[in-house]
Amino acid sequence: MNKKIIINFLIGLLFSVIALYVLFSKFTIQDLSEGFKHINYFWLVLTIFTIILSMVIRTKVWSYLVHTNNFSDIRKLFYTLMFGYAVNNVLPARLGDISRIYVCWKELKISRSLTIVSLMIEKLMDMIWLFVLLFTIIVFMRSYTELFYNNSIIFMIVFIVFMICLSVIYICRNIIINFIKNKFIEKKIIVAFINKINEIINSIPNKRIIVKALFLHLFTWVSSLLAVWFSTKAFGLIVTPMVALLILVLTNLGMLIPSTPGAIGIYHYLTYIALTIFNIDSSVASTFAIFLHLIQYLTVVVVGFICWLVLSISSKKNQTSLNLKQFLSLRNSNNKSSDISYN
Repeated sequence: MNKKIIINFLIGLLFSVIALYVLFSKFTIQDLSEGFKHINYFWLVLTIFTIILSMVIRTKVWSYLVHTNNFSDIRKLFYTLMFGYAVNNVLPARLGDISRIYVCWKELKISRSLTIVSLMIEKLMDMIWLFVLLFTIIVFMRSYTELFYNNSIIFMIVFIVFMICLSVIYICRNIIINFIKNKFIEKKIIVAFINKINEIINSIPNKRIIVKALFLHLFTWVSSLLAVWFSTKAFGLIVTPMVALLILVLTNLGMLIPSTPGAIGIYHYLTYIALTIFNIDSSVASTFAIFLHLIQYLTVVVVGFICWLVLSISSKKNQTSLNLKQFLSLRNSNNKSSDISYN
């Protein structure tokens, strides 16, 4: 394994252990047991449903980015996306993203370059909506989030500069690409990859499709927000959707902090912080953090690996069907040859 990956994993493990240690000091096993005894299964099922729904919407957005409208292909994209997220929850180094690139290339015959570009655009859209939701918190939750509000001007400057930089990069992409190509002229693989990315961007038939994908991507976040809010109801917490929004934003910002796969520890601690801001008891906040992460984690991992099984079975069936067609084709050609020889 690459030395850098090992170091990053160890740093992430350290952060996760510290976060878990702090969290586990806030409650007892009895608190945890009591919290899980009174789960409302109706809201629990709705939570799981909305988690999967957010992935379905994310799949539809992804289908726009890889230029496919075929239902069968979109179904495979969903299986691929769920498996990729499951792998990211279990293995380090974002191996789930690599698996998405590989499966798209093998099962859907989508070029690796196109898949990489689509993943980059997906992450960019996530970042844009995360900025928007963070700004929403700053505006509507001033009394609870003074720290965020006092830095709102800085936040807006950062956001505006970020969007300007993106616009400049897109407008001047040919100049930037030529600069990179000249810089790495001896590294043919890098030059070829840059050319391919530029070719893909220029080949997008309708640039409005990106805007359409960005708008639809908002509903991915809405579904994720509902999943968090429904989970609070399942646990018996009486909170507003704005509290769920704060949990959603903080836990996603926490992805920037090094941690173990699945953001174990960091996710829990940030959920705990979000709830204690609203004066929720520390033992209740910490046990809910464990509950929320467990539901999110198990849903993605279980559904993800079921999708992997479905993909594997489908792939074997296709291979068997292909081999059968090849066999029948070969047999027919042999029969024709025999008829010719006999005549």
